[in-house]
Amino acid sequence: MAKMLPPEISQKQLEKSAAEGIIFKLFSECPGTDDWIVLHSLLLAEHNFKQSGEVDFVVLCPRGIFFLEVKGGGISREGGRWYTTGKEGRYELKESPFDQINDAMHSAINRIYKEEFASDHNVCNLLFGKGVMFPQTEKTEELSFGTEADIKTIFFKDNRHQPISKYIAALAKFTEQQTPTKKRPT
Repeated sequence: MAKMLPPEISQKQLEKSAAEGIIFKLFSECPGTDDWIVLHSLLLAEHNFKQSGEVDFVVLCPRGIFFLEVKGGGISREGGRWYTTGKEGRYELKESPFDQINDAMHSAINRIYKEEFASDHNVCNLLFGKGVMFPQTEKTEELSFGTEADIKTIFFKDNRHQPISKYIAALAKFTEQQTPTKKRPT
């Protein structure tokens, strides 16, 4: 099982996001991930476009480092705007979950590259990838993501029936195909 940091999800966080609770459980119970570290709700004191930011999950595993945004409820996109529908009704998201994770990932990478390590440090050769998780949304033909995302980077409710490591492996493969010149750990 992956090492979770923090080791438990608080009741307050579960009340705020049942979807994050689902993903936390999937990571914490996934066999074959003993050498993984999964950070939950990582705060970013420095963000490229905001005063601060947060990443729902950061997965550190032999394939690389993966930044994940989780959105709960029934997710939809209409006219370029994102919506979620849950027990409290339907409301518009403040920003695209794909923009949100992209900005957060690049903010973290900039900090790692510029402030923590020299550009020739081995950590800079790691694969950095990003994905968006909709663990309460069924994958349907009606869902439209426009040019914002490739379907291979999205986790849906249907994915919950298989080990979450399979999603990370697919995300790694997709990311490797998008960045063919990166050195990667074997």
